[in-house]
Amino acid sequence: MKRLLVRLVALVVLGLLVSIPAWGLHSSTSAAPEPTRITNYTAVFTVDGSGNLDAVETIVVDFPVGVAKHGIFRFFDTHDASAPYARRIPTDIRVTQDGRPAVIDLSQKSNGRERVVRIGDPGQYVFGPHT
Repeated sequence: MKRLLVRLVALVVLGLLVSIPAWGLHSSTSAAPEPTRITNYTAVFTVDGSGNLDAVETIVVDFPVGVAKHGIFRFFDTHDASAPYARRIPTDIRVTQDGRPAVIDLSQKSNGRERVVRIGDPGQYVFGPHT
């Protein structure tokens, strides 16, 4: 009987612990939803005989009026778990904004695992749709 009571108490405690997130008692670190929206994304990928990939992406982003944004970020993960020795490092990155060369900043994060392209002029805000 004592063993049954201990199991019952353990199940009740486990049930309470599992349901804590549903009660809203957990701490939330999530930020407010991102106000910018990608309204169109198209891409053309071409692989040559050597296995090199050429990618051309066209992204239309709508920046709401009244929300101060300078541009967008594009992240490239250089690690591929299915091919740990393969090189996935983007090169020859060229970016245009509304048909003109864009201001970009190239950097790395996560100890070089991710390549980051910041697209947009840090001294100028953008509003409305931009390609």
